[in-house]
Amino acid sequence: MTLRLPVLNQTDWTRYRPGLERVKDALRRLGEPHQALHICLIGGTNGKGTVAWNLARNLGPDVGLFMSPHVWDIRERITKSGRFFDDHAWLEAYESAQNAGLRDEDLSYFEWLLVLALLMFRGAGLTRAVLEVGLGGRLDATNALEPSLSCVTNVGLDHQAQLGHTIRAIALEKIEIMRPNHPFFCPGTLLQDPVIKERIQRVGPETIAFDCSTTKAENNREIVAHILEKLRHPLSHWSLPPGRRQLIHWNGPVWLDGGHNPMAWLDLAHWFKEQTEPVHLVLALSGSRRSDEVLSILQPLAASTSVLDADYDQRVPLSAWPAHVRPVRIDELAHGPRPLLVTGSLKALGCIPLPVP
Repeated sequence: MTLRLPVLNQTDWTRYRPGLERVKDALRRLGEPHQALHICLIGGTNGKGTVAWNLARNLGPDVGLFMSPHVWDIRERITKSGRFFDDHAWLEAYESAQNAGLRDEDLSYFEWLLVLALLMFRGAGLTRAVLEVGLGGRLDATNALEPSLSCVTNVGLDHQAQLGHTIRAIALEKIEIMRPNHPFFCPGTLLQDPVIKERIQRVGPETIAFDCSTTKAENNREIVAHILEKLRHPLSHWSLPPGRRQLIHWNGPVWLDGGHNPMAWLDLAHWFKEQTEPVHLVLALSGSRRSDEVLSILQPLAASTSVLDADYDQRVPLSAWPAHVRPVRIDELAHGPRPLLVTGSLKALGCIPLPVP
């Protein structure tokens, strides 16, 4: 990436600051660039990136997409009609923000990227955009906007330190992306909780519940189909974003999957069982993930299991892994057994020296 915007040198989580006022103030200074957009806001524990990716690609030409995190290239986060914006668009958006008096320290890394996305969408004359929630919902920067449609794909135990330690507490954070009288898609199971149901009824969206009893991968497609049906668009295309069950060829078949929590690993285990030949597993974790959790779910199904010895943001150190799990370096992966599956962290996948497909 050749861009030299100072704010983009920051990392995701070191500057994470929940709250909406900073973004709202920035948008006021910039002339409310989001107001011309019909926004679909997609949250949830898992699958929100896949749903946002496919929703944008099925809504027709000239649809903006804002996602996170990126795997190889920061430009993956802000696209139009499935294509990167060029460097000039990034620089022009950043200069517009600077001219409005915004300083690098005024916003977090994620908030800056959201603001730049909205400026680039406005500069491109877009009228529709799909945005993926970063973390949670209620205090996520994307919730400073006014979506015309919102969706929570599912709710699981993840990011408990920020969102709460129960499904109910996490769900109450995530559902706050709903808006009165606007379509709000959510799993039917949430409506079985009286506290969650009461909160949804009090806000008053047009609630559209869906069944989420299938595997995550199958459920994502059904969610997209439901939303497109509401928007009167056909589901004509389906693909996965970078780093989601992605097959590349690197001296043989290598699968890349950024699943990073138990819900994702259980879905990956279902995929494991469908493979016709044994898969060799390379694990990588970041943040507060625990090696015993992922090993208990995936190791019994693997032909062999290793841990990736690479430098990526907030990696779980090798010392946190059991002694029987052998470290493997990137250069060793190039000539290791196949088929290979590298999973556990989207940030770790970016260490693999491969171009974006």
